[in-house]
Amino acid sequence: MKLIRDLNKLSNDSAEFVNWITKLSELNEKYEGFLYQKRLDWNNKVNPLFNRVKNSPDDLIELQALCLSYRHILTDEIAIFMSKLSKEIITYKTAKADRFMFYATGFGLKTNMSEKSILFDSELAELQRNKELLETHLEFLKETRSGCDNINWAIKNRIEIYRIIET
Repeated sequence: MKLIRDLNKLSNDSAEFVNWITKLSELNEKYEGFLYQKRLDWNNKVNPLFNRVKNSPDDLIELQALCLSYRHILTDEIAIFMSKLSKEIITYKTAKADRFMFYATGFGLKTNMSEKSILFDSELAELQRNKELLETHLEFLKETRSGCDNINWAIKNRIEIYRIIET
């Protein structure tokens, strides 16, 4: 993400830094919309599957295959977003260290550790937000994958009930 890499090139000019934060905030808004749409897409795919468990036994094999396919896709997406989260954590920690060094050495006022913490936490709130957006989306993907697992268990149980009834 070019905007994140720009943090290292910023001077300690507050106007430049505020501009960077504003751009990151706008980027986070777009990213939040993107992740929201991804969640809607997954909800539209997976939610109808819960009702199909009640359908005829002939539909269960197809349903089970679809759930396994979705589970695999979800696992891939989880891996992709875990990688993105890992990068965001590194970016956040690097930026936090950079801002700490600024407040420890280049800031015009003497500040204690608590004051430094408040200053760089407020400046890096958008980086924190980006990280939290990814964490929330990852939790959603994991819960959706768990829902697919639950559907597969329900299918297995339905098939067992049909076998018991038929014998």
